[in-house]
Amino acid sequence: MKEWIQYCEAKWNIQILFACEAGSRAWGTDSSMSDKDLRFIFRHREIRSYLSLEKSVEAIDLNEPIDAHGWDIFKAFRLAEKSNPSLYEWAFSPIIYEDRNGFSTKLQEMIVENYSPFSVTMHYLSLINRNLKEVRGKENIGAKQQKQLIQIVRAILIIQDIIKNGTIKSSPYFYFSKEPDGIWDRYYYLLVEAKKWETLLPGQIYNEISFNLEIEKARLETLCQGLNRGVDYKVKLDKWLWELLDL
Repeated sequence: MKEWIQYCEAKWNIQILFACEAGSRAWGTDSSMSDKDLRFIFRHREIRSYLSLEKSVEAIDLNEPIDAHGWDIFKAFRLAEKSNPSLYEWAFSPIIYEDRNGFSTKLQEMIVENYSPFSVTMHYLSLINRNLKEVRGKENIGAKQQKQLIQIVRAILIIQDIIKNGTIKSSPYFYFSKEPDGIWDRYYYLLVEAKKWETLLPGQIYNEISFNLEIEKARLETLCQGLNRGVDYKVKLDKWLWELLDL
């Protein structure tokens, strides 16, 4: 991975400040068919790139040899200001490939102290609704629907944790070394185990999850309305930007 990072830095004349795994491997839900999903944050080495009439590259997408997607610090920080949930997941990824000068620790602190719990839960509720359209009313579940159910139940668990704490206190990642007790923990465990073994859940369990999903979604939609909307932290982000650019 170090060689790949060095290759990207040389090709685009950038400095990668942070790189992590963001796909199923990060969540511990990977199977033998899972690919790497790398995400990274970078800065242009040449300050003049930010002062040119021609806009500097803000995003880099690669498919080979691995799936990779990166954001320039200006794009990343504009999204952070809006409590972007992808950055939340990147910052706390358990698999880190590059972390220059403790970038991830600073990003985690920014998120915990300033992100809007309401905005983050709204994102995950939107994700639930999008995926529900694909699985709702299906008589037979396939691998695609099962993967979508994993994303739905995972989002429910994240929202439940944010509502319980009233804030974003910690990592969104969670793992189970044995079958858990809570109903949604149990659903997630069963779905993940089925994916890992490349099998499908029995129809009875699928129907049970689908039924309870609608009830829990409605409950969470009501509860999240009382969450904090976050704070304006442009000044903090600007200060960090200038530090990263050695200004």
